[in-house]
Amino acid sequence: MGKRLSRQIAAYLRLHSLDFKLDLAIPANLYDNKFQTPLAQLMIQKNQVNLLVFDPILEVIERWINSNATEA
Repeated sequence: MGKRLSRQIAAYLRLHSLDFKLDLAIPANLYDNKFQTPLAQLMIQKNQVNLLVFDPILEVIERWINSNATEA
């Protein structure tokens, strides 16, 4: 996630006090390369973003990651 976009989304959620969780669909290679960092994991947990990780070539869902649970 870009820093600016992340800040904008977080600010919007705080401003509007939205009462729902976000689901984000991302390709598996992006998840493996960018979403494994401690900062990305913290942002996902703090903003309660559920992740749907998919393979864009095979067009299959590889993982569903609930932001409230830890991945095994």
